[in-house]
Amino acid sequence: MQKICILMGKFKIRTKMIVLLLLTVAYAIVVTLVARNGFQEMAKCSTQDAAQAVSSQQIGMLITISAIFLVIFIVIGAMVTYDLVYSLGRAAAYGKRVADGDLTAKVAESFVTRKDSVGDLAKSFEDIHTNLQGLIGTIGTQAGELEQIVAQTNENANVIAEEVMNVSAST
Repeated sequence: MQKICILMGKFKIRTKMIVLLLLTVAYAIVVTLVARNGFQEMAKCSTQDAAQAVSSQQIGMLITISAIFLVIFIVIGAMVTYDLVYSLGRAAAYGKRVADGDLTAKVAESFVTRKDSVGDLAKSFEDIHTNLQGLIGTIGTQAGELEQIVAQTNENANVIAEEVMNVSAST
């Protein structure tokens, strides 16, 4: 199923919806042509029985075509749905790991390279991760500098305290 997600990730959601729309239009065209052909065949029939046979044949063909398109719609719909649910689940799991403090977590490369909204989300998560690491590095550096300033201030305070003691002792 992960291969399906990788395949589905190569196309934007817009593209997937356009494909479904085009399939719907193709279905409508095929059904219309089959029905028109059936009406023309029925018009050519000289007897009621022949027209009924043609009608039954055309209805069978329409049912077959409808079943084929229905299966195609179900398969594509299931693939799109699975891809979105699986990908968003992975994104949520990654977000939870980072929220729990695991900054070693990485976004899977298969999600970052996607060309759809899930790929955009993965890239955003990756940017957030990079910015958090940079921010934590900056905080660490500034904490070290602050520690040096506090140590220097303590040393200066000790020197001043000694001088105050010396002045106090001499007076």
